[in-house]
Amino acid sequence: VVLDESGMSSYAAVLLLHLAEEDAFWVLATLLDVCGLARLFEDGFPLLHHCYDCWEALLRKRMPRLAAHIDGALGTFLGLDGCDYAAMRREADPTRFALPGLYATAWFQTMCVGGAHPAPGDLAPRIMDSLLLDGHLGIVFALALAVLRVEAPAISALHGEALVDALKALPSRVTNDNALFEVAFDMAVSARHIEEREAGGAPESVRASGRRTPT
Repeated sequence: VVLDESGMSSYAAVLLLHLAEEDAFWVLATLLDVCGLARLFEDGFPLLHHCYDCWEALLRKRMPRLAAHIDGALGTFLGLDGCDYAAMRREADPTRFALPGLYATAWFQTMCVGGAHPAPGDLAPRIMDSLLLDGHLGIVFALALAVLRVEAPAISALHGEALVDALKALPSRVTNDNALFEVAFDMAVSARHIEEREAGGAPESVRASGRRTPT
């Protein structure tokens, strides 16, 4: 299996800032192997594409009007007028990945603390704690939903490149405060929302999480 090692740098950097080198290595190995995050960086990016599908489904369920605006505006921006992400997913049309791929790649591949618009650095340990406790990327989805709920009025007025730029910058709008994490935890993004399902098969095991009180 070929991994994109550069993509793992944000995860490794957070661990090295807070742990001894050997401890950081073993925690990173746990994230990649036990939590399955290696598939974010494998050739073909299978888990990243799955995250795109999960994100679109969560956004449509939690904020349907905003989801319709984002997909419609981005579809027009890409020359895919009238595209329907859910229908494209049912048809296994890989073109669908272009929509969330315009803005959400760094959310998952850098844990929201890398890329051109990172969340504040002091947020990284809290995100990492949630990843390790939950065993999945639910906290990344939840924080994105929480910030998007706050930014919804502004996002709804944007189109084209301005919309893409605003969505890319969402992590930089995250603040390290209990109020935002309370909203994120209330989003209740659990393992069942993001479990991996192979075509025609049963979901892979993903450790379930419960709601926690932020510290």
